Amino acid sequence: MEANGFLDPQKFVMQKGLAAYDVPNHFSLSAVTQLPGGKRGPKLLRKLLGGWQESTIIQQQSGRPWSLPTNILYVKDAHLDIDWNKPSVQGVANCVSQWNTNGTTTMLQYSIDAGCTSPNFIISPRYSPRYFPNRIGNLRYQGFTLVDISVDKTTTITEKFKLQFRAEMFNSMNSFYLTNQGFDATATNTTFGSIIKAGVSAPNSNYPRQAQLGLKLLW
Repeated sequence: MEANGFLDPQKFVMQKGLAAYDVPNHFSLSAVTQLPGGKRGPKLLRKLLGGWQESTIIQQQSGRPWSLPTNILYVKDAHLDIDWNKPSVQGVANCVSQWNTNGTTTMLQYSIDAGCTSPNFIISPRYSPRYFPNRIGNLRYQGFTLVDISVDKTTTITEKFKLQFRAEMFNSMNSFYLTNQGFDATATNTTFGSIIKAGVSAPNSNYPRQAQLGLKLLW
């Protein structure tokens, strides 16, 4: 949780809500397995097949909260069951109306075209106070599941020298997720509350599968 800034500076009402880095769930599992083999046969074969070790790290994490735009009123739950596999991801319901100077509200045309009948968000007049915290717990960015694997082998050459070989693969399932890319926060845009994946690249998204090999001489 965080408490900073003011919802209403005139009445000294502070903003208190979720921090930008709030993550309700994080799971991490690591396992190391000694691979069988190399216990029988000629000495050279035992050296080649023996001593292998496999390591796996699995991480699963829920998404961080979306920061609400500063010029809107959040009046109805905008949570959606998001399909993160689509090229254009709609993260929140985009039913938006404008609060007019005469006190009436008018639904924006793109919201009407989307079939909205009542707003989830209202664009507030200038200088009006906020009534909601910066972030809402059920409006979140994409979570992720990552699997890293490696195999390594240490071979004794002499009493003094050892040779270690490593093969590592990061993001072995080649999972894609959006790390820092937020939903469009301009309520007057037709793309409000969405992410167009074609315009996203690292570091706003994670890196694809990477593999590397390494040799280390120990003495």
